[in-house]
Amino acid sequence: MARQPVGAHARPVDPIPEGEKPAAGGLFAWAGGWISMGGVLPREDRGLARVKRWGCRIGGLGVVTALATGMGPGAGIESAAWAESIDIQVPSFVQPGQVAKLKLTVNDEILGADLTLVREDGKRVSLKLPHLGAGATRELALPGGGTHHHFTGQLATRSPSGGRAEQPLSFDVAAAGALQIQVPKDKVDLKEHHLELTLSREPAKVHITVVGESGQVLADADQDVSGHAAGVPIRISWEPSSNEAVAKIELKAYDRHDFYTGVMLTPWSINIPHEEVNFKTDSSAVEVSEEGKLQASLVKINAALEAHQEIARGVRLFIAGHTDRVRNDAYNYRLSQARAQAIGHWFKVHGLRVPVAYEGFGESAPAVSTADGVDEPRNRRVDYILSVDEPSIRTTGFHPVWKRVN
Repeated sequence: MARQPVGAHARPVDPIPEGEKPAAGGLFAWAGGWISMGGVLPREDRGLARVKRWGCRIGGLGVVTALATGMGPGAGIESAAWAESIDIQVPSFVQPGQVAKLKLTVNDEILGADLTLVREDGKRVSLKLPHLGAGATRELALPGGGTHHHFTGQLATRSPSGGRAEQPLSFDVAAAGALQIQVPKDKVDLKEHHLELTLSREPAKVHITVVGESGQVLADADQDVSGHAAGVPIRISWEPSSNEAVAKIELKAYDRHDFYTGVMLTPWSINIPHEEVNFKTDSSAVEVSEEGKLQASLVKINAALEAHQEIARGVRLFIAGHTDRVRNDAYNYRLSQARAQAIGHWFKVHGLRVPVAYEGFGESAPAVSTADGVDEPRNRRVDYILSVDEPSIRTTGFHPVWKRVN
């Protein structure tokens, strides 16, 4: 490696490759059929940049500079074996209330070292290192409080041969919450191929990958979003390679310090076509003569799950019961709910392995609009819907509360 001229500033170089950053983790459901994966908290080693210079290496996010200013007798910093004797890693972001720690790692034996830092308000901290061998580590807690601090200081390192190097340091540490991404469901337009998102910190770029039901990647691109403020909606567009239905959208959003978080959206649901089960008047009991219809529907449900295994994680079967308008609202609601529950229970008893939820809609979501008291067979029905989360069913003001079939 070329030697840094005395008096020149060494800026952070060689960021850790993206592959070394932990993948987004955690799984939770969003209403409306979306899976969100992400919410990763920044770690000290995420996105670190490393500077390799005489006497020490300095890593961190943000502005970190090192200045080689002095050298002692003997081998000193002229020795290749002592050229990178200490690594320094500094986090640019910590969680509110978290103590930022500067970490020193000894790469080659040192006789000793003295680290002194001064915060912008004059508060000082220091660390004295004794004779240490390669692999030794030490940490120095940085004084916190507030939202942003600038530190300057010096690291003086002594080699076993008597050489000495003094390295002025300069870096910033900010307190910031976890990087968060929000994608409102109503701002995702699959037909027009765009969506809106917001990021909790000033953004830099967004990577979007759109995958079709067959598993084919329909779009995969970066979009520069620098210049937007934190919390401001950002429009992300894509140009699909075909008209295939979208199975999932993966987003990875980066802030200007190269921290990132990800989210996976799964706008996927299937209505299972089926023959309606007939119930006796005022009854929710499944008659033996009707079980063949449910068995045929179960085959279709399992076939749909098998055909979409890459999406099946988190999928549930939703059973929605509906009635005509012959009776009053309260009666129709109770009857439709009981019948939906009975069908869901039958599926579970007969081997359906995905979770099942049910709700009765009564007369609030008719297939055909009618006047009160009209006996309309098309409104007496039950929907079977495979979806990641609660399906959107248009009603006349009713708000469903889905219950789980145990």
